[in-house]
Amino acid sequence: MINGEEQIKRAIVEALCEDPDVDAAGISVRVTGSLVVLTGTVPNQRARDAAYRDALLSDDIEVKNFIVVNDNPIDDPKAHIA
Repeated sequence: MINGEEQIKRAIVEALCEDPDVDAAGISVRVTGSLVVLTGTVPNQRARDAAYRDALLSDDIEVKNFIVVNDNPIDDPKAHIA
């Protein structure tokens, strides 16, 4: 079992980075006690579901998944063209 908020966060971020279905750059992880909150934007439901699974490190962790699926990033008002 992983203990400590920083250790939990580090383990989740590592899992997200290693997951080929997830672009970890679009996801933020916040840990408070045993509560993990995921936020950010991903391109499809598969990536959202994979991020959720990656965050389920143990039965002791509760994950709130607030990741938004944006399958059309061109319509995203936050998108910028360089």
